[in-house]
Amino acid sequence: MGTMELTDYQRDELKEVGNIGSGKTSVALSDMISKPVKVEMTDLRMVSLEQLSSTMDDSLKDPVSILLPMTGDIKGHILLLSPKKTSLKVIGMMMGAESKELDGDGMEALKELGNILVGAYIAAMADLSKLKLIEGLPEVLTDDLKIVVDKNLGKYSVADDPAIMIGTKMFIESDEFEEELVLILEKGSFDTLFKALKKLD
Repeated sequence: MGTMELTDYQRDELKEVGNIGSGKTSVALSDMISKPVKVEMTDLRMVSLEQLSSTMDDSLKDPVSILLPMTGDIKGHILLLSPKKTSLKVIGMMMGAESKELDGDGMEALKELGNILVGAYIAAMADLSKLKLIEGLPEVLTDDLKIVVDKNLGKYSVADDPAIMIGTKMFIESDEFEEELVLILEKGSFDTLFKALKKLD
């Protein structure tokens, strides 16, 4: 199974989640680094989990990944993917000093970044759906994407689970960064999310 089609309704709802999450991220990150930040959603598509690594842009096949579990009324994981050079640049801005390697302090900074960025999208889903969603602790991974999917997500998900890919661009002063946010929902949670959203329309 490769590309999976979203209905027009599902696409519209996910765009709203993406736009609200991007706005929350912009404000939170700007407050943290004391610089103007703008985050925009640039792309939205859905594939099966088994096809995730093969459909990703080359720059994100060997990424720095931040993985957060999500529990509550729906269960799954959110994966934030960034090229290593993007992660190092953003860490430098957060820590106020250039960062050349992902050391212990850098890893902790990335976990904090994951809480901000991924937490914003979880909050957007919770606000729009009125579901109870609980954000877990972030994990920073530096394996290639296929290993992350097979080793870290394979314990919780199956090959044909939907992976919703939200492309983003982040602008910090004159710098521009591209990242990918991936929402992987466990069996049944995909339908639960959209049923909850539809009830509130």
